[in-house]
Amino acid sequence: MRVLIDELLKQIKVALTSHCDLVIATVPHSPHGAGQPEKWEVIMQWDGVIL
Repeated sequence: MRVLIDELLKQIKVALTSHCDLVIATVPHSPHGAGQPEKWEVIMQWDGVIL
């Protein structure tokens, strides 16, 4: 797993200044692909996994 620290810090700053929640979650997947939200920011990613 690689952690995108710069992106994590950016999103923490955005959440703090805009009074929003920062959610770190897992996304379920199936043989037909992942069920992804329409808008999201990747801050951690498994090496070799295409999202």
